[in-house]
Amino acid sequence: MRKKWPWIVGLVVVGFVAFKSCGGKPPEKVKDETFTVKRAEISQRVIEAGTVDSTEVVEVKSQAGGRVAKLFVDEGDVVAKGALIALIDPRETKNKVDQDAANLRSAQAGAQRTSVEIQQRRVTAAAALMRARSRFTQLQIELEAQPTLVSAGVSEAQAALNSAIAARQALAGATQPTERAEAENAVREADTSLSVAEADLRRETELLRVGYTSKREQEAAADRVSQAKVRLQNAKDRVAALNAQQTSARRSADQQVEQARATLNRAMVNRNQTPLKRKELEQAMADVRTAEAGLRDVQALQASYAQSMASVDLSASALNESRRLLSETEIRAPIAGIVTSKKIKVGETVSALNSFSSGTAIVSIEDRTSMLVKIQINEVDVAKIDLGMSATITIDALPGKEFKGQVSKVAPASVTSAAAQLEKTAQGSDRAVVKYQVEVRMDDATAAVRSGMTAKCTILSKQVPSAFVVPPNYVVREGSKRFVMLGADAKTAKKTEVTLGIETGANVEVVTGLREGDVLVKPGFSGPARKGASFGPGD
Repeated sequence: MRKKWPWIVGLVVVGFVAFKSCGGKPPEKVKDETFTVKRAEISQRVIEAGTVDSTEVVEVKSQAGGRVAKLFVDEGDVVAKGALIALIDPRETKNKVDQDAANLRSAQAGAQRTSVEIQQRRVTAAAALMRARSRFTQLQIELEAQPTLVSAGVSEAQAALNSAIAARQALAGATQPTERAEAENAVREADTSLSVAEADLRRETELLRVGYTSKREQEAAADRVSQAKVRLQNAKDRVAALNAQQTSARRSADQQVEQARATLNRAMVNRNQTPLKRKELEQAMADVRTAEAGLRDVQALQASYAQSMASVDLSASALNESRRLLSETEIRAPIAGIVTSKKIKVGETVSALNSFSSGTAIVSIEDRTSMLVKIQINEVDVAKIDLGMSATITIDALPGKEFKGQVSKVAPASVTSAAAQLEKTAQGSDRAVVKYQVEVRMDDATAAVRSGMTAKCTILSKQVPSAFVVPPNYVVREGSKRFVMLGADAKTAKKTEVTLGIETGANVEVVTGLREGDVLVKPGFSGPARKGASFGPGD
């Protein structure tokens, strides 16, 4: 308690001096503070720091994998669009091109073979179908005519048999006896003449021996014997020829009878051929269906040909892709700019950029002809920013220089930065600061501006060149309404509702409710009454 007494004594002395300076009287009331409404320029600005970055940064990757054979650039080099940056060893890709070319030729040959087979099958199947249909039509006609044909065949065969039998009977009963009798009589007559002639020859021979006849007579008798023998032999030959002729004719007649009887039998059998004809007709119909199926096989081959052509297209596409990858072994700059980093060295292997791999970066290129500043703005201020708003940019590394810019992008979704998380942790709050990324494009960036530099952006979000402005402490806030005290002094001041516009730390824009020249009284303190110091005996 002893330590507090010097402070208490000092406060009492100060209070006594102040009381004496006022003549020992209470202080007079301070004069009302007033403000005259006037027009002035008011603007709303959003200020935030961020990082300078290039508008276009490209990591150059290869779509063809392999070993890096050459590198033509280094960090800091300025390259033009299309400039050769690196060379990937093309041998592996060239082998792939050759392989795909061979696959394409094989696919084309297969398609050509299928095309020729289709042409051959089409001709063969069409001919087979024509034959089958012709055979079916013929059998249909035969089956329809079968009863008539069978009946006519039987009648014709019976007539032929009857005729053959009659001819054989006529041959045996008419011609053969007469001819045989004549031939046999001729043999007998010739035999008799031979006997007579031989008797005459014996007599003449005997007479010649005794001398009663001449040698001529004896020779004449011998000639008559010879002639009789010839006539006998001729008669016998005629009988033999007649016998042979009659035998052949009889045999021929018998054969004709047998043939006619066989033909009749076949004709009789044909009466039972109708079911067989129907079977043949059914088989012909099956042959027609088989031929039609063979023609449909051509359609299946056409589908196979379409599949072969699809293989040709796939092989051609693979070859084109391989050729494209071969051209990709020459890595060229996609944009003009400066090489900011080199990711690999000569001899290292890079993976290809495709749907299965993100690829290996070779170099990074920045287009520094257009730069921007990336900043993060809280949710309250970001609502004040629109695309195209002008901004002033200062860079810490370039003091004394000021750059112009425009808002080029406002993120549609919030980002939670690491700094916001630290702020949340420091404040012990469960809610992180909500911020949105905004990009400000620099209109007049120079070569001295580099990515990664720290920059401060002042964005002019709203500006009114001639507005009614009042200090913010002249405005009374009651819920969602705003009021001012309009009048020359506190006694005559009238509470007037106003509509506010732009609000800054120094001024507030009044949109409606006031006119130029109006006098405002600073509103009094409406909070709880202040209590003076009290000193108790224990203090």
